[in-house]
Amino acid sequence: MCSLHCSGWDLGNHAHWTKHTNWASNTAAPLIIVSPDHPQSHGTISEALTETVDIYPTLLDLAGYPVPKRLEGFSLRPLLENPSADWKQASFSQYPRESTSGPGRDESFPHAMGYKVTTRNFTYTRWMKFDNNTATRHFDEVLGEELYDHRGDDGVSP
Repeated sequence: MCSLHCSGWDLGNHAHWTKHTNWASNTAAPLIIVSPDHPQSHGTISEALTETVDIYPTLLDLAGYPVPKRLEGFSLRPLLENPSADWKQASFSQYPRESTSGPGRDESFPHAMGYKVTTRNFTYTRWMKFDNNTATRHFDEVLGEELYDHRGDDGVSP
């Protein structure tokens, strides 16, 4: 879903620097796993949706330790064994947005938390009011929504 420009870090894209959005260019990053027990996977690319919460369960599994049920992520071992295996239908992320002053900033936008779900074809983000002082979400106060259709999108801006 993410082309080579998705590094997890904006370098001036849309006048943004560092990781300060919920866009794919910030939430997507290359994930490389090499396991000596799975040489058939070396150099193989999987299009499966993965999340950083999958890294710890994967390391436990590959090291031969039990993966606790309470973890949110899943071991990626099945993808090392079959890169085209049926996998997650969605990945999730969240990122805060604070109202700050400065050129090009929307100072009227209050503190918010963006909750994002990504599927193979779509990305949906809902911005909710968020109190940074108490870490309290206000799910009844939707500040904005974004829906992106990735079908036919090569990820390159004109």
